Formats: sequence, C-alpha cells, structure tokens
Amino acid sequence: MLFSFTQMRLLRGPRRRRRAALPGADCGLGFLERRRAPADERQVIVTLTPAGRALREKGAQRTLVAATGLDRDEFTTTQRAMVKVRDNLLKHVKAEEGAA
Repeated sequence: MLFSFTQMRLLRGPRRRRRAALPGADCGLGFLERRRAPADERQVIVTLTPAGRALREKGAQRTLVAATGLDRDEFTTTQRAMVKVRDNLLKHVKAEEGAA
C-alpha cells in the first residue's frame, strides 16, 4: 500500500516543532544578538554584533578574492597597484585644475 506525503506525516503523529535555525547563528559565539521586538513581543529581532559584521566582511573579502582567480598574494599586489594608480590620477587631476 502506498501513502501520500500528507498521509505519512499524519501517520507519524504530532511532532515537536523546532525553532527555525539560522546556519551558524548561535548567539553564544558572539556574532548575533537576539531581542524581542518592542511593538510585538512574539517577534524576535536578530542583528549582527560588531564581531558578526567583521566576520561577514571577512567572508565577502574571501569571495571577492576567489572570484578574481588570483591567489591572495597576486590579489594584494594588484590591489595595491590599483590604489596607487587611483591616487596618482587624482593628484594629476588636481594639478590640472590648479594650473587652469
């Protein structure tokens, strides 16, 4: 005899509902802060702590480096060269404006 998905769930009986999980979102690690919403105590507001924001930024940087196809040293060298080019271009523009 075959049962539908719904029938199987009914046969298993009531199950304890688990709290929605956020991957790696343990407040005990210091990355998240949970607090009740002032307007509705049933709602929980989850925000990043400063440590959580730093971790998010670190992850974004790793993703950016990986997307370039460069290794970490190549990326750092290229980034420094680009900053130097930008700074030199800005100096040049300011010098041109001052001469005009």
